[in-house]
Amino acid sequence: NYAALSTCIDIGNVEAAELLLQQGMDFDGYTAWDQGRTHPSESQEVVAALQDLWESELKPDIQALEASGSKMQMNL
Repeated sequence: NYAALSTCIDIGNVEAAELLLQQGMDFDGYTAWDQGRTHPSESQEVVAALQDLWESELKPDIQALEASGSKMQMNL
């Protein structure tokens, strides 16, 4: 769930946050959820690192699966 990712970001645990993304959490969905919160995540360094990982490695993989018609179970 997005609260778990938010906690990882808030405490600066990049490794745990990366694992959540690698297991199928949608970072675009997370950022939309986080922007709507009263107190969005403040660790911009961690968010930037995760954004880089999402854009360079994970999002292209998900898009390729969607294009091929494969279904991926998302654990949100």
